[in-house]
Amino acid sequence: MPRSNHSSRRRHGGPGSGPRASKWQRGAAQESETPWRSGVRLNFPLLGQIEAKVVLHAGQLHIQVEAGDGDTSQLLRQHAERLTRAMEAAGLPLSSLTIRTSHE
Repeated sequence: MPRSNHSSRRRHGGPGSGPRASKWQRGAAQESETPWRSGVRLNFPLLGQIEAKVVLHAGQLHIQVEAGDGDTSQLLRQHAERLTRAMEAAGLPLSSLTIRTSHE
């Protein structure tokens, strides 16, 4: 009779859950639950202050952009589709893109 290639760890919770799981496996298992966040705040001479926050959680990418004034927000909204297409082309489709003015 052929032997099974399945380990007992796999039958009881999968990789990353057993006592012998590597640090990397435990980290990968936790990564799917823990959102990755990053942000940047920039000051441009003509556009003013723009702040962007990026969150990647459960395979979904969310970007929130906040501009210092309404004209800049409107300009960013006019070009939002360009960013969406570029992200899709890079293999990172956006789940949401929010653009607003600081005081909104």
